[in-house]
Amino acid sequence: MTATDYLPLNRRRFESNRGTIPGDSVPWELDDKETGLRWARDQGYRTTEFLRRASAREAVEDGLARWGKVVLKQPNSHSHHGVYMLERTDTGALFDHLRLRRVPDLDDMPIHGQPPPYWLAEQWVDSGMPGAPIPPDYKIFCFRGRISHIWQVDRVVAPARLATFDGAFFPLELGRHFTAPSTRLQRGWHRLPIHARAMLEMARTLSLRMDMAFVRIDCFDGPDGPLVGEITFASGLEDKGGFLPSPMLASIIDDALHGRGVRAASGFDIDLDRFWSMPHPARDFTSDAHELRVIQTGALSGDRQYPGAARRRLRPGPGAEVLELSLRTIAILNGEHRGAYDLQEWLAEPRGVIRSPARREEFRSIAREFHAARAHNVWHARRAAELTAEVVMGDNG
Repeated sequence: MTATDYLPLNRRRFESNRGTIPGDSVPWELDDKETGLRWARDQGYRTTEFLRRASAREAVEDGLARWGKVVLKQPNSHSHHGVYMLERTDTGALFDHLRLRRVPDLDDMPIHGQPPPYWLAEQWVDSGMPGAPIPPDYKIFCFRGRISHIWQVDRVVAPARLATFDGAFFPLELGRHFTAPSTRLQRGWHRLPIHARAMLEMARTLSLRMDMAFVRIDCFDGPDGPLVGEITFASGLEDKGGFLPSPMLASIIDDALHGRGVRAASGFDIDLDRFWSMPHPARDFTSDAHELRVIQTGALSGDRQYPGAARRRLRPGPGAEVLELSLRTIAILNGEHRGAYDLQEWLAEPRGVIRSPARREEFRSIAREFHAARAHNVWHARRAAELTAEVVMGDNG
C-alpha cells in the first residue's frame, strides 16, 4: 500500500489489502456512532452525553428536554452529513445552527443514503467562546498510538474553516504542508486547545487499545477536559480529494501506517515519542475561565493578540516548550512578524524535547525582512544589520 492508497482506509480498500498492513482486522462495530461512544466511555474517557431513539422527533424532543439544545445525528452517515445542531427559538420553532434555517418537520428529516436504524441525540458541547456557539471539532489521525496530523474544523461559518496541525499540535500551512481544493472548506486559524496534551493522550490511548493500523478520533475541547465525539475508520475529506497532503506529509502518514517512526510534519526537530509519553497537566493554560474564553474566541478569527496572550498563560513544566514554540509559530503565521527575531533567538539552543534549531534560518529571514523594511528607524536598522552580519559570518564560517 502506498501513501496515497491510505486515503481513505475504508472497508473496501482495507479488505483488499488485508495482510499488507500491521493490524488486519477492523472492529467495524465501533464505526457505529453509539457503540463507539460507549466503548470510549468504557475505556475511562469522557464523551458527549447521548441518547438513542427510534425516530428523529423522539431524539430531538427528549434531547431538548434534557439539555436545552441538541445535536441530532444520523448514525449511518459521516462528516457533517445528517448532523443538525438544533435549538428552539422564542417562537417555538426549531433552528438549525449549521445551516442557519428553521427545521420545518421533524417527521420528515432529510436522510443521507440508507434509512438509519435509529437516531442519536447528543448534548451540544459548550465552545467556551462568546459568539462561537459551535465548538471547533478536532479530528486526530492515529496509527497505533502515533499521530500524523490533526484537523481543526470550525463550522461557525460556511464554508467551514480548516486549520491543520502535526502530531505535536504544531501548525501546518496551507500550500506548504497540504492543499485543500474542496469548495467545502476555507482557510482556518490555528487555536491550541486548552486541554491540548490531554486530547493527544486520549486519542493515542484509544488508538493503542484498539490496536488498529488507522483510526480517527474526533473530539472537542470541553470546559472540563477533552470529549470524544466520534470514532471512525474513514479519513473524511480525503475520500474525494478534498485534502491533499504534501509529499513530506504523505511520507509521514505512510511511515505511521506501516508502523515505522513518525516525525513532526511541521519540520521542527521534536522528539515526538518522548513528548507524547510525558506526564502532563489536565489543562495546559492557567488563568480563569472568563479570560481564556475571550482569548480563545480571538483565535478563530486570526487575532494577532491571541498567540501572545495564550503564551503568557501557558502552564510551565516538562513539554510546555513544545506548545510555546507552537504559539510563537502561530503568531508568525497570523502576520505578527515582529516576533520573528525573538523566535529565531529562542530556537538557537535545544531545549527539552526540541532537539535542534530546525527552521531557525526561515524565521531569521522573516526577521531580516521585517526590520530592513523599517530601516529608516535607527533601532530597526541596527537589528537588520545584526541579522545580516550573522548570515555573513555563518557563510564565511
